[in-house]
Amino acid sequence: DTHLHSHYSRATSPNLNLEYLWLWAQIKGIHVVGTGDFTHPGWIKELKDVDIPKVGVTGNHDYDFHMNEDQSDMLKKIGAVNLHLNTFEHMGVRFSGFTGEIGYIYAENHAPYYKGGDMDAMRNELSKLENQEPCDVFITHFPSVDTHDMPHILGHKGIKAFRDYIDRVKPKHHFHGHMHKPMSS
Repeated sequence: DTHLHSHYSRATSPNLNLEYLWLWAQIKGIHVVGTGDFTHPGWIKELKDVDIPKVGVTGNHDYDFHMNEDQSDMLKKIGAVNLHLNTFEHMGVRFSGFTGEIGYIYAENHAPYYKGGDMDAMRNELSKLENQEPCDVFITHFPSVDTHDMPHILGHKGIKAFRDYIDRVKPKHHFHGHMHKPMSS
């Protein structure tokens, strides 16, 4: 799972901390562990203080006032490299990514966005993926079209520009967050 919460989240184990995540990753042979929605001040401090390479992209709630009152860059808070239209190499593995502002889904679908924003600028930003360097691991907040998306819900529809990038460069992995299964009644 690349969208793990922390021991600060509701209904999670108190052992969902960096020590146990590292221990179980070693036991299972996992080399990449991810966390999502890391807006709790205690989790931010823990992530900032651990001395390991950190990379990521922002998600759709990282700049919501109720989650991030000072509106600062969440990735900078933990000392992580922002992969948005960027590449980072570690131990011969190239990482790249794209941010998670939900307006990109609306812009790509030419739909009115309830928060406003410059839809042409967002479409232009998405078009930059056409020239983005190849990578081994592509990290995005949203899925690509036809991959874990819910096409009947605009805010959970995958992004075609991601699918085009994946089809062109063929990364070994595409990790994304945002998609949550609907709760059953």
